[in-house]
Amino acid sequence: MSQCWVFGGGTQLTVLGQPTSAPSVTLFPPSSEELDAKKATLVCLISDFY
Repeated sequence: MSQCWVFGGGTQLTVLGQPTSAPSVTLFPPSSEELDAKKATLVCLISDFY
């Protein structure tokens, strides 16, 4: 059994009837060029969570 919801302009969340597993989380830091310019962009990648 799965459940599905759609939010806003089309973001879809599907909940599966399977056991969950802990995600693998990777954080990519800002580049040195961004830090020199007093800006920062962080990217968070989450994978293997179901």
